[in-house]
Amino acid sequence: MIKIPLSFFFFIFIFVETTFAADVFEPKPEDVGVYPKKLLSTSTVKKDINKDINKNAEELITTTTEKSASENKSEDTTKALKAESGLQEKTSGKSVFLGHLLSPTTYTPKKNTYTLGTHIMGYSPNDNLLVGTSSFLLLFYNSPNIYLKYAKQKSKRQRWATQLIYLKSNLSVEFFSTGYFMETVMGWLMWSYDVTSFYTVHANVNYMYFFNEGRPHSFRREPFNDDPFQISFSTLHDVKISEKYSLASEVGVLGASYRVPNLHGAVSFRYTAKNFFIQAGYSFDSHILEGSFDRNDYIENNRTLGADHTNGFVTHPEVAFHYFF
Repeated sequence: MIKIPLSFFFFIFIFVETTFAADVFEPKPEDVGVYPKKLLSTSTVKKDINKDINKNAEELITTTTEKSASENKSEDTTKALKAESGLQEKTSGKSVFLGHLLSPTTYTPKKNTYTLGTHIMGYSPNDNLLVGTSSFLLLFYNSPNIYLKYAKQKSKRQRWATQLIYLKSNLSVEFFSTGYFMETVMGWLMWSYDVTSFYTVHANVNYMYFFNEGRPHSFRREPFNDDPFQISFSTLHDVKISEKYSLASEVGVLGASYRVPNLHGAVSFRYTAKNFFIQAGYSFDSHILEGSFDRNDYIENNRTLGADHTNGFVTHPEVAFHYFF
């Protein structure tokens, strides 16, 4: 049996260690800079982890803030769009307050809405326009007519409108009337302003021109002059008592162009539902100055006003029912 000295194995180990260790473990040029990163200390690793956590937290906060700002902007845009649709957006339905006889409001029904009632029978092709006929003048004054109202939102609280009615009496068309005879054009310039969430004021300037006034409606009082026209001013104050109940009061001057102008006033109570409203009230006109004017002071000029138009005091019904669909 051959005996191998222990020194031989020691010699072989030293040879292998010195020959191959350099090739196996010595870093290559392309690996320079890699090994130090792999050999980071525990504290350095913790710092990097904390840094990543803070970065992620900052990104989450930024995203949340941007989302919140976007939602707030969207909400503001929605409110602005609602404001553009008109001040009449006070109910969840289609019903809008049309005003009094001498003092209409700037409100118009929503787009593609029909209205049928004692004041107007008409249609709104868009949010700012109402076309139709005055059922009040047709039924109670035997006067077929054309009605037009155009409105425009100027700001969140302000709205302007103009209204025009042309009528010509027809004695063969009588429902609840008794022989009125006139041809008239009437125009309004209206302004509405939301003072508060429950109080709105409506200001009106009205102009009427009479081509013929054999027997005109009762808003044509004795002017004591020969002018075939009249100008009136009025304000309508609408107060919302609750979600469905409102009170409206009106004050103004009827026939400011008359020799003897008339004081105009009115009051009404209103119930408003989703698609209709009911209104009850009255208005009056009275000479501001009672004078000893004789009808001979009035040059007829083909106009024959009846005695009921020379009275110093007269009332009108402010009763209305309107359905919107």
